[in-house]
Amino acid sequence: MSNFQNAKNKFYKKMKNPFLLGDALNSKKILQNLLP
Repeated sequence: MSNFQNAKNKFYKKMKNPFLLGDALNSKKILQNLLP
């Protein structure tokens, strides 16, 4: 669960930075893969 929380935190951090939007979209894909 902590790995998921880590990824989620990274995702939301990157969402706050428009310059890292592409990175955030990648993080979102990773999050979706972590979901059951």
